[in-house]
Amino acid sequence: MPKDQDSNGTAAQKKKQRRKSSGDKERTRTRRSKKRGADVKILTVSWNMGNAMSDCFDRILPFQGGSYDIVALGLQESTYSVRTGSNAPAPSGTAGDNGGSGGGGSSGGGGEDDCVLQLVAQVKEVLSDDFYMVAHNKRAQMQQLIFARNDVRSRVSNIKLYAENTGFFHIFPNKGGLCVNLNVDATRLAFISCHLAAHEGVDKCAIRNSSVEEILGSVTTETDVVHHTFFMGDMNYRCTFNKDTPADVSEAKAAKGGKKDKKDKKDKEKEREAAQQKVLNMDDSDDDEDYEEGEGGEGGEALSEKKKKRLAEMNKLHSMITKEKWPELLTLDELNREIAAKRVLCGYTALTPCFPPTFKRIREIGIQRNAATSKDEDDDENNRSVSDVEGDDGVKLPSPPPATITRSTSSANSKPREYSLSMSESSGNGGALTKSFYHHKRLPSYTDRILTSSLPAFGPLLQALSFNSCEDACSSDHKPVLGVFRLTPRTGLKDIMAYSPAHFSQSTGSLHYSSSTTFRVKNLKAANLTEMDSQLFGGGSDPYCIFSADPVGILVGNVKKMKTRVINHCLNPDWDGDEINFRLATNDVKGLSRNCHFLFSVWDYDVGNPDDLIGTAAVPLDHMFGHFEATDGEDFQFELELLRNGRPQGFLSGSIEVGGMKDAKNMVAYTAKKEVRTLHDTLKSQSEAAAQNSQMGCQCVLS
Repeated sequence: MPKDQDSNGTAAQKKKQRRKSSGDKERTRTRRSKKRGADVKILTVSWNMGNAMSDCFDRILPFQGGSYDIVALGLQESTYSVRTGSNAPAPSGTAGDNGGSGGGGSSGGGGEDDCVLQLVAQVKEVLSDDFYMVAHNKRAQMQQLIFARNDVRSRVSNIKLYAENTGFFHIFPNKGGLCVNLNVDATRLAFISCHLAAHEGVDKCAIRNSSVEEILGSVTTETDVVHHTFFMGDMNYRCTFNKDTPADVSEAKAAKGGKKDKKDKKDKEKEREAAQQKVLNMDDSDDDEDYEEGEGGEGGEALSEKKKKRLAEMNKLHSMITKEKWPELLTLDELNREIAAKRVLCGYTALTPCFPPTFKRIREIGIQRNAATSKDEDDDENNRSVSDVEGDDGVKLPSPPPATITRSTSSANSKPREYSLSMSESSGNGGALTKSFYHHKRLPSYTDRILTSSLPAFGPLLQALSFNSCEDACSSDHKPVLGVFRLTPRTGLKDIMAYSPAHFSQSTGSLHYSSSTTFRVKNLKAANLTEMDSQLFGGGSDPYCIFSADPVGILVGNVKKMKTRVINHCLNPDWDGDEINFRLATNDVKGLSRNCHFLFSVWDYDVGNPDDLIGTAAVPLDHMFGHFEATDGEDFQFELELLRNGRPQGFLSGSIEVGGMKDAKNMVAYTAKKEVRTLHDTLKSQSEAAAQNSQMGCQCVLS
């Protein structure tokens, strides 16, 4: 064995031993996560792999999972040819394809199945046997891998997988989204990974907005209430100097004479043939080297002016990156602009990047996030994954020191060589050094993103700890992004006490709730609803409102009557006189406040077809009880924005009245001698008793 190879092997063994020791400490810390309701630490990773094999998952993921309980990976362009004799782990196990056929071509050493198996094996090797694979969702070149620590296996349940194609003609899976829904205790999580339409331009931005709406509409259901959503992926929103927006373009087209361009049949036929030919020659990658924003100018002079403008924009972006002006760079970000205008992902919060744009990078080149030190190159701290460095106390980490450009010596991702110049040292040269690791025809952009959304009362329970990129992954023209979160799960009905009627009372101060306390939803109105019906049928909408609660089981009353009447052809309905009466299954105000929401959903009534959802809104019970306490039982007024698939659909207002309150002197105090059960156990017993009575009734009929 050559001397240098023996030296490298010995160093690698020492490093592995140090990381194993560190992993043992982290594993001891996570044993507390086995208890229901205990905090759970989540690592989310999104990476467009660029259809290239990579064995750098040990740089992206912490050894043996670090301190994380759940690891969720969303991968795009994740199919490649398996190279014979590579350093990556050999394929093992099985992997499923959730609809759709394989999209990535493979040649040489192995097929797509080998690629998938190898990729799963790589992740498993880094996380070790301390983790098990909760779900593997795959469609064409998109994949989702969800892993959980064995300690939380008993807390993870009710797993569902979804997928949606948004590629050519909304059929091909070259673009689209995947979703895995699961429960941690009684908290419902949704992990959505997407790959949206590429290229610059306002029209492409509008397509991305539409694709997000389509994905959310296909992977979410009204009956599967999600408490926290993680939305990640190669979203392809660009940094742009173009001030035009999708709304501006739509208005301009309408002003020119209609919603559709007036073209003759011959032109339309040519367009259709061109689109079909494009499908036949479909290429999933974003390597459209000849694409530039806008339409080409006429004549050499116009083209020259366009190139000059493009070059000036490129230099300005490179200068911002060199000087680490992240806030200024984000003012050019399409996604931030579209969210602020409520054209996409309304109600979502995007994690703010404080690192260089992750697209479009020169392969085999990275940026060393820490300044060069004199430490031994095998030092574990100097080679830690950025995903393993975040504040345990939840405080946002300070900005990293000036970055240093590094170049990978091989696709096997051995330790990169460091340039002598740092980014800050090249600031006086217009970002010249920055240009060496961004593609010269692409504006550097934050295309790879992670966003979250939560029900109102649960927002504080999901805390973002850090958001970083991993520069050590050099095999793709994208860098992975990693978001770290701390989740405080709710245990739902198991956290709500159900007292017997004999001592059914609880005080919140001046107010006392009992089994006879009633609630009434009244004065319901909606405004500026979205038009759902075609103009052929008169346009407008035929709205009605349904009232429900999460979790199911806290409402007592006739569920079928908890809705309003239908008002035909109206976008501003007033359901005056329609009242929804109900009681709560318990008077455990604290338990209800911690775990429950009232849900409103407005629907469009259709004859002969399923009704269409217009929008939904939620009211935390904590807000209602707090208002009653502060106002001594006055009506709780609310005005809510209706949302559907991340887009605003109008407003809903109304009030909730409370009645049947008893004076303190008439209340029977809670007696510790009485058995106290959770609402979960009570409802379970009632369900079992009903099933038993039903079975006995059947037996009587048969006899």
